[in-house]
Amino acid sequence: MINLSSFQNETSRIHKKVLNVVQSIEPSYTEQITGMFDGKEVVLKLAFVGQYNAGKSSILKALTGDDEIKVDSNICTDEVTAYNWNHIQILDTPGVHAGRSDHDQTTYTAIDEADLLIFVITNELFDDVIGKHFRQLAFERYKAKEILLVVNKMARDSGTAETKMSSLLPVLEPMLPEDFNTTFIDAECYLDALDEDDKEDRDDLFEESNFETLVTSINGFVEQKGLLGQLTTPLSGMQSTVRKLREEKSVTNPEEKLLIELLHRRLSILREGELRLKRKMTEMLNSTLYEVSGCGDDLAEMICESSTEESVKAKSDEAEKRCKVVVGKLSENFVSTVRSHVEQVTSELEQLEKSQLAKALNDAIEQISSSNGADSISHIGDQIKISDYEGGANERYAKLSGWAQKGLNFTSDSAKGVNATANNLGNAAGVSGSSLHNGVKIVGEFFGVKFKPWQAVNIAKNIGNVARFLGPVLAILGVGLQIYDDIKQEKQRTTMRDARANIRREFRKIAKDLELQFQAGILNTVNGIHCEEIQQIQSTLDEITTGNLQVSQQLTELSELEKELGNLIIKIQQSA
Repeated sequence: MINLSSFQNETSRIHKKVLNVVQSIEPSYTEQITGMFDGKEVVLKLAFVGQYNAGKSSILKALTGDDEIKVDSNICTDEVTAYNWNHIQILDTPGVHAGRSDHDQTTYTAIDEADLLIFVITNELFDDVIGKHFRQLAFERYKAKEILLVVNKMARDSGTAETKMSSLLPVLEPMLPEDFNTTFIDAECYLDALDEDDKEDRDDLFEESNFETLVTSINGFVEQKGLLGQLTTPLSGMQSTVRKLREEKSVTNPEEKLLIELLHRRLSILREGELRLKRKMTEMLNSTLYEVSGCGDDLAEMICESSTEESVKAKSDEAEKRCKVVVGKLSENFVSTVRSHVEQVTSELEQLEKSQLAKALNDAIEQISSSNGADSISHIGDQIKISDYEGGANERYAKLSGWAQKGLNFTSDSAKGVNATANNLGNAAGVSGSSLHNGVKIVGEFFGVKFKPWQAVNIAKNIGNVARFLGPVLAILGVGLQIYDDIKQEKQRTTMRDARANIRREFRKIAKDLELQFQAGILNTVNGIHCEEIQQIQSTLDEITTGNLQVSQQLTELSELEKELGNLIIKIQQSA
């Protein structure tokens, strides 16, 4: 099943559950929870296009299980038919270039409205007409990144996916079959398997259909488009709100509630900063990887009949050097990005320290330390009543100021019980030894002078493979292409085309290896800068609420709901 549909259903269900629970415990939170998920479907539009009689309707029937879909050997689809299936709108279009210009126009209209184009051809692959149509879509209408290429009816001949890959290259150049997530299936085998009673035969038909790879490819596209993020974002918001409500209901002292609110605001600044930094570094990485792949494309384009051996060798050396330069520049840019990030987050924390909320907390702690009696402190238009501790003010002050120091400063030696200075609570300037202020040092540990991704074994191997693939081409160019018959000429053109494809593949492998190395470094950097502070705040919140926890049905319900939300978030993330 396509993940988006099931996760949409689960998110809708748990949102209603959260809304009901929160409304019964604290109605003032209802509007906030309601606004986190508007209930609108995250609709993904898939348009099935391509060759007529290629089995588009069979694939659609296999995906949806809808027996009403016509499956015919004729041009059975006369107009675009929309099927709303599990929050996904599937558009079945007429076959293009089937002798009906009205079909073509109808199909192009559907193409413009779709998120993903599933372009279907048969096991006989592209003919001249359908190949031209594919190239128009991919390169003239700029739909290449939105096309998933499906080769259907694979059970009709003995050819394998591997043997058919090279035959696709003339139409797909300058891209590769992998760039279109090309999938080889047989929808009829899948439909036959559904009707087969014998388990062994049914399993054989399922395997021969290879249909699950199509579902996997669609799921991958959903993740790439960030559509699952439209679900995890509101789920995370709901989880944070439920946690905050649970913590507030776990304490009764107004000063503790004040501290909890301040801690949550600080936590929000750090978490939002964490996401912002990760997003920025990932965008920079993707831009660099695109440039690395582009080096391979530029080299591949040099492999043509008009090129010389010397020019191709020079372009190969240039491509390798250019890749090294852009990769090295990325590491430098990461460091400057982290420096800017630290400055921004520090500024936001300093603004929080100057807020009326922080002032009220300082005032409350000072009031406790100066008197054992009950006093009132005014802040933000409310009256905060300091509890009468009846001689226990020193102990209570020590706990409250200790929690504030731990959760807001992260300097364990700053908390000195009754001798702590309330006015120093949450002082961002006082955390110069924290991981946040050591951000530039942390990023340097992963992307500093010792970080040499280009020296990795796989990358060196890929560069070696490029030289190996260039060998036969250079031999052809070296003899000046003095070819006198069509057979030899076509053979040498095929050699060049295969070399272009293989060179592109090797540079894409280089980009993939770099992606894995840099992504690990990004994760370690972001976690290294933020994880300690976030864990410290959460630990402080746990201490405050655990010490005052009153076992009740409400708190148990909130705790279980928080875990359920967390499990669903993890489930969605792990599916990506």
